[in-house]
Amino acid sequence: MKRYALSLLALLTLAPFTSHARLGDTERQCIERYGSAEPPPRFVTDVNTLLPGAHQSATFRYQSYRIEVAFLNGRVVRQRYLRMTAVNGSLNLSDAEIEAILKAESDGGTWKRISPLKGQPGTKGLTGALTQVVGSVLFSNILPTWERSTDNATARTGAGSSTLTLDTPEAIKAEADFRQTRKAGTDRAIPKF
Repeated sequence: MKRYALSLLALLTLAPFTSHARLGDTERQCIERYGSAEPPPRFVTDVNTLLPGAHQSATFRYQSYRIEVAFLNGRVVRQRYLRMTAVNGSLNLSDAEIEAILKAESDGGTWKRISPLKGQPGTKGLTGALTQVVGSVLFSNILPTWERSTDNATARTGAGSSTLTLDTPEAIKAEADFRQTRKAGTDRAIPKF
């Protein structure tokens, strides 16, 4: 009986993720999946907080989840899942919910766990390899990170698994380009003394 109840709970937990937005979807596909987007808050500036440099973003509510998406060239390149209703006193996503999202986002491939530091500055060469190994040991349970086999998209949890963010390589590049441009602008604004 207990096994049956756990199977039913897992099925009900996984069911909401069968119709979520997918990386690569258009805005129209997102709206078809879960209705119109929420109006943006009044305090939103011209900088997209989900993905600086994104052309557009939207927030959707689906059952007890909030799904934030950022678009580049009309396609979803970053999305973040957050639970809006506490379960057992927690807003954190469960392992089963994370697995369900990753399964829905598999795009015909598989997700594998990787070092949270993979691809970060200073993680190349022998010293970088050592940094990645140490980082994996220290951070893999704190900030779990996965990589999709089909296109190197990544998924990572926020602190305490309160969010799950998925990125395409285009999102990662756009964010790096935005930061580099911003830094260059800041450097030019510093007077030469």
